[in-house]
Amino acid sequence: FLLPAMATAYLAIDPQNERLNNGCLRLLRGSNELGRIEHWSKGDQQGADLERVELAKERYEEVCAELVPGDCVFFSALTLHAS
Repeated sequence: FLLPAMATAYLAIDPQNERLNNGCLRLLRGSNELGRIEHWSKGDQQGADLERVELAKERYEEVCAELVPGDCVFFSALTLHAS
């Protein structure tokens, strides 16, 4: 996985947007340029290094993917994302 060429597919089951405040998919546009960021695990939870994520938020625009049921979003597996 030195240079991963992978994608993520995210399928919306419910409507998602900022107005509903229901955990819409949030992405840092262009953050895949950073390459792979180390992740941590605690129990069944995982996440990217929080210090690096905060630095990335200063550089990259955070966008909310406003989706309706059945919408599918494809993005680089290296793109920082959360919900």
